[in-house]
Amino acid sequence: MPLGHAAVIFLQHALGNDQVVFAGLLLGLTGAGLLLLGMYASTELIATFPGMFCGLFVWTGWIEIGFEYYAKRLGIEPVMLNGEIVTKAEYLLMPSSVGFFAGGILSSFGAANNAGFCSFRKAFLLSNANRYFSIVAKIGNGPI
Repeated sequence: MPLGHAAVIFLQHALGNDQVVFAGLLLGLTGAGLLLLGMYASTELIATFPGMFCGLFVWTGWIEIGFEYYAKRLGIEPVMLNGEIVTKAEYLLMPSSVGFFAGGILSSFGAANNAGFCSFRKAFLLSNANRYFSIVAKIGNGPI
């Protein structure tokens, strides 16, 4: 995450502090470009680094700066203590991202996802759920 924040600060200084949203859009677009680069890489090893920076830049540029933008737009004030900022306004808005998190988790169980680990996770959780419910059904119907 320090690399993502460093990229945002660099863009803020290069474009001016008033252009934070534009800097975030550029950073996210850079991440999307790295995604395309990683998708067409010749090996997984070569695709790893563009993929890592893609996630970092998209999250920092579009998500974190999006929180900052909406905190300012909604007029959320930071938490102050003795004249110092204790909690920034965007961090007060972040609990609203629980739905975003839940959507991401639920989408990993989607039928269209054929990634190896996701398939393993679906099979493991569903097989254990079936085992659990069959034990519960047997217990509910008397002795096993």
